[in-house]
Order: sequence, then C-alpha cells, then structure tokens
Amino acid sequence: FQPNTPGMDDWVEFWLEYRLGHMLRLTGNARCKQTKIDDLISKTSELLSHNPKPSLLHGDLWGGNKGFCKKEEDQKVVPIIFDPAAYYGDREADIAMTYLFGGFKEDFYNGYEWEWALPERHKKRRTV
Repeated sequence: FQPNTPGMDDWVEFWLEYRLGHMLRLTGNARCKQTKIDDLISKTSELLSHNPKPSLLHGDLWGGNKGFCKKEEDQKVVPIIFDPAAYYGDREADIAMTYLFGGFKEDFYNGYEWEWALPERHKKRRTV
C-alpha cells in the first residue's frame, strides 16, 4: 500500500519518504548504485523545494480514472473522477499525473489555468 497519512509539513521530505522512498524500497532501489540514488534524491530535493501550499489531491489522476455519467434527476452528463488515493501535497503532483498515458484534453488544462494558474517552473517539476 502507498502511505498517505498526514503528518509531514515539508513537501520535499514527504515526497522523498512516501513517494520516491516508498518506490525505491519496494523495488530494492531499482538495482541502482547508492551514488545514483543519492544523486536522484539531491536533484529531486532541488526541484521540489518551491514550498507549495498543501492541497487535497486525488492521488492517481490519470485518464483511466476519469469519465462521465448521467445524473438521475435531470439526465445531464457530468464529468466524474474515481479510484482516488487521496493525500495532501503539491497540487502540481495531480496535474503531472494527468499527462501520463495520453493525458487529458487541452480544455482541461486551459480551465485549470483559468481557475488557478500553475506557478513558474511547473513543467520542469512535473517530470518528477
């Protein structure tokens, strides 16, 4: 299971311990030498050090976890998201997930930017 419990105030520490660290432990450090792991941790720390305000995240927001349904009362078609792995973190993490496996349509990203513009360098951070 992926640890999602709150309790860490620092985004970099959370990511290193509960995301990157968790995956490295599960894969036996992905058969990488410790020097490569140390370099990855250093670069990740630098990239994620922008100190974001925590947001409630879906946690697994990719194209396979979105859809549409009809509302019973008026048969209106509405968008839905499902299969969350919710946690508090940097909202850029959810946006970055949307680019996996084909991404979302451009109107999604335009709407997001209209509501709450992403900070500078978010495109570089989404690779993490």
